[in-house]
Amino acid sequence: MQSQMLDLNHLIRAHMGVTLARLRGQRGLGVADLAASSGLPADHLRAAEAGQSLLSDDDRERLGAVLGVEPDCFYDGFMDSLRGGLWPAADTTVAGRA
Repeated sequence: MQSQMLDLNHLIRAHMGVTLARLRGQRGLGVADLAASSGLPADHLRAAEAGQSLLSDDDRERLGAVLGVEPDCFYDGFMDSLRGGLWPAADTTVAGRA
């Protein structure tokens, strides 16, 4: 039987990246605009949106100030994402049985 492990770090990075992209898009900001306003490198923001880089506490503070949100909002909905990662909609048949 194949075992699948949840990569919690990946799930956190992905969730924060989606949240950052959503907030940026809702405000009509490009990555370059957000980078200039926050003082963070555009490459770092692109990597964060792609789930390849984690936003530090300082990053979230700076982005929150520019986007007009609380820094902790990047975790909003994370528990739903975690539940989806722990119990993904998958094939529920037992191996060898249909």
